[in-house]
Amino acid sequence: MKEQIYSLIQSLLSSAKPPSQPEKFVIRNKILVECHISPYESELILPKGIRSISGSVFYNCWNLEKVVLPEGLKIIGKSAFGNCYRLKSVRLPESLVSIGESAFAGCEKLTEINFPEHLHKIDSYAFSKCKSLKKINLKSVTELGKSCFKICEMLEEAILPEQCDIPAECFEYCENLKTVRMPSAVLKIGAAAFRCCCSLKHIVLPSTVRIIEKGAFHSCFSLTGIQIPENVETIEKLAFYECINMNYAVIPSTVKHIGESIFENCFSLERVSIAEGIDEIPCDMFAHCTSLKGIHIPGGVQKISAMAFGDCTALEEITIPETAVSVSDHAFEHCPSIRKLTFQELSFRIDEFCSSGLFVFPAEAIFCIMQAISAYQQKSEEDLQSSKIAFVYQYLFRNYLQSPENGILSDFIHQNLKLMFSSLILIKDEASVRYVLEHSTLITKENITEFVLYANQKQAYEIQVILSEYHHKTLGYDSIEETVRKRFEL
Repeated sequence: MKEQIYSLIQSLLSSAKPPSQPEKFVIRNKILVECHISPYESELILPKGIRSISGSVFYNCWNLEKVVLPEGLKIIGKSAFGNCYRLKSVRLPESLVSIGESAFAGCEKLTEINFPEHLHKIDSYAFSKCKSLKKINLKSVTELGKSCFKICEMLEEAILPEQCDIPAECFEYCENLKTVRMPSAVLKIGAAAFRCCCSLKHIVLPSTVRIIEKGAFHSCFSLTGIQIPENVETIEKLAFYECINMNYAVIPSTVKHIGESIFENCFSLERVSIAEGIDEIPCDMFAHCTSLKGIHIPGGVQKISAMAFGDCTALEEITIPETAVSVSDHAFEHCPSIRKLTFQELSFRIDEFCSSGLFVFPAEAIFCIMQAISAYQQKSEEDLQSSKIAFVYQYLFRNYLQSPENGILSDFIHQNLKLMFSSLILIKDEASVRYVLEHSTLITKENITEFVLYANQKQAYEIQVILSEYHHKTLGYDSIEETVRKRFEL
């Protein structure tokens, strides 16, 4: 019985066929849809006749080092060679027209790649994280996708397409990128397109550019300066944020909109030229530009926003145009070096201008701001009654009385005494009036009578009495009646 069973088993084994091996390349309608290769295979020659490679066909083939693609191939699909970490060499055929999303993403050993003449489209992330790629020439390409060369850490030179905008994050974190050849047809520099290109020292933008999007050159630490070309209309926020070695910037009259923080943390920025065109200096535009010493704000600017010049510690001189109608809180916060602040017939909105943010100024700078307030108050007595205005005057008086040797502040107080003291009378600020009388010789025989009459006219009778008493005890007149009589005798 055992012999019969053994014989039967032997007969079955001898008649059994070995399992069929799957085809190495599965091609349907000239599309390579599958490829069955050994995980240890390092070189691969694709068969002729293929027109397209489907998505993810060679994804995660870690040991693949060399691929020969056949002529006639037109399309490489999404993630087709994604994460082929050891892939060093691939020659794209002249017939190729499109490279799909993430097609070669993560091919960290790929050092160079040819881009054939008929290639028109490189989709998003196609070569992202190709960390050994050193040079690219995209001259024939007409469409680039987002982040297509992002984190190509060793990329040093890029020749960009003739007929294509620069998409968002195109070269973000290409830390060794030194040379960018940008053709004359580019209309847009996408958001974060060159962000953290730390080795990029110079960039020449073509005259066709219309918009520089958010953070386009954010943290380009080596960039030494920027000449914005004529025809640029918009520079979005953070465009040149933290370009720490940028020394100069030129903005033409075609620019109509500037976003927030475009030069924030540009610590080396010394020279800025802004032509007439913009109507606002936005928030944080020059915040922490600690080398900026002077700036001329162009005519047409109506508003200077919060922290526009915050922490510009070297800023000594600034000119604000007559078109400005609003300076927001903290616009010049922590600018201890300001010595000259020029206003030209300003008409500031007091409620926005005089706020707690004003008092970060040293006394040497506050007098300049008061010139603007004074110019405004000459037009409307009602604004003299603003408690905020009076508070500023109190602050100035007290600074002056504590440091009378401050020549700049002293000159301003004496030049604007009538205006400032009248404001205290209007709001009936008895404490401040007494403080000024007790601690200074600002109120004299030449002006006391006028202030007494002004207090009477505005029905500030308590202050009228205080002034009359001071007049009597200090300046030698006997009474209010005597003061009035003397006035009319004059």
